[in-house]
Amino acid sequence: PIYRPNATTTTRSSGQTMTFRLAVLLALLTCAVYTPALQTDFVAGDRQFILNNERAADVPTALRSFIADYWGTLGGESFVYYRPLTVLTHCIDSNLWGENPVGHHLTNIVLHELVTLLAFAFFLRLLPQRRLLCFAAALLFGLHPIHTHSVLYVVGRTDVLATLFCLLSLIVLCRRHCTFVPG
Repeated sequence: PIYRPNATTTTRSSGQTMTFRLAVLLALLTCAVYTPALQTDFVAGDRQFILNNERAADVPTALRSFIADYWGTLGGESFVYYRPLTVLTHCIDSNLWGENPVGHHLTNIVLHELVTLLAFAFFLRLLPQRRLLCFAAALLFGLHPIHTHSVLYVVGRTDVLATLFCLLSLIVLCRRHCTFVPG
């Protein structure tokens, strides 16, 4: 017997190839826009949180931030700012990159690219037959200037991580029945 793909198989395969190509293009364009951040130094709050924080690389302190007030632990003014995952990612960066801002900025760029690709995936869940529209929406999301602060300031990672988990939640929620049907 000779295998001959049917029209459905061929269409699905070409659609997946197109989606993959659009995702790669989306990642490349987002990377091209934010790569200059790798040449910047720490700014404003980055200095206080990374450079002037003797416990930035202390893993036990970062892990304790899940159950205790991180800022109070550092001897500073205690205030309600519960961001333990952000603290942990900064701790990992501090252990990997030390005080070199390139690595810290690289983490933010990679996380933003991941979030942009998740936005694309979410839009595709809603409108699976409208790949180019989903790509355009994700590109607008990824390149929109409103994200500059969250990506370029190392401490802006809080927003990127929050968006990452919101999009993951929406994708899981829409796993089966979130396709938009025009009425």
